Amino acid sequence: TIYYSINGSEPAVYDSEAKPTFTQLPATLSLYARKAGIVDSLTVEYDYTQEKVATPKISPNGGSVVAGTEVKITSETTGALIEYSLDNGQTWNAYTSEIVLEEAMFPLTITARATLSGCLDSELKNADFALRTNAEYNIYFGQLHSHTNYSDGAGTCDDAFNYAKNQAKNIDFVAVTDHSNLFDNDTSATIKDGSISSEWVEGHQLADQYTDETFVGLMGYEMTWSGGAPGHMNTFNTGGFLSRNMTGYGNGSESSLPNYYAQLKTVTDSISQFNHPGTTFGDFYDFAYYDSEIDPLITLIEVGNGDGAIGSSGYFPSYEYYTRALDKGWHVAPT
Repeated sequence: TIYYSINGSEPAVYDSEAKPTFTQLPATLSLYARKAGIVDSLTVEYDYTQEKVATPKISPNGGSVVAGTEVKITSETTGALIEYSLDNGQTWNAYTSEIVLEEAMFPLTITARATLSGCLDSELKNADFALRTNAEYNIYFGQLHSHTNYSDGAGTCDDAFNYAKNQAKNIDFVAVTDHSNLFDNDTSATIKDGSISSEWVEGHQLADQYTDETFVGLMGYEMTWSGGAPGHMNTFNTGGFLSRNMTGYGNGSESSLPNYYAQLKTVTDSISQFNHPGTTFGDFYDFAYYDSEIDPLITLIEVGNGDGAIGSSGYFPSYEYYTRALDKGWHVAPT
């Protein structure tokens, strides 16, 4: 005879003609079996969570486009209802066909969501569009990976932005990406709210202060695992940050990387970069845990990193890992 319990309820006899139904999720199902004359089986537990609709994909995913561009929205969840908003969520429209962007609509943010009965709603997906008036591309020069005395770098964050903008030549942008495990109050932050950390808040204020029509300051963070696994990652465009000092994201556990990817998926406008992959710092378990939802959020990979000139003893090349990531399915651009 099989007995079951849901969320600690009194054990009941399992009846295949009247199977138990979950009335709330998450739920834990406990099972054991009993037979006269022998010892009861071990009790086993199964955890269930409510399925969540996949975050919609918007194509093209924002950027500078010409008038007449058609925007397509899709969901990988079969049967999901897709809705979109052109006014920051004040009104929603059922998506039935491509959205044609007319000149009078720019600048424009398209917000998309997907729902399905019985499932949790998807995360919101935003795409920002500007009108392209010049068909030519511009070339910008800058740095997407740097450290200050917020962690193990030299000088203040203010020093970094001031030097890059006012003293160095021909630099268009700089990203400060200190190690998140060294921010103050790091274990109290979330990926959506880093306000508990005065350094995180100050870094964003300085980035905004130095940004104008000639220079862009960026503030992100480096998620750093030590010991050669799984690796280091820069993450941008999040309201907060995660740290290896937090439960579930620490060193020595292979679950820390999929846990981190799961959190990135909750911030659908985030951008992440595989940093200096290799045997020294880690190769993300050979670029494991790929799926179609995390792929558009990790879009960059360092092919070179270091304190010295290219080819010097302080330079760390990772060229072959770029092609390896592509072979594993990741759509990443080299930095």
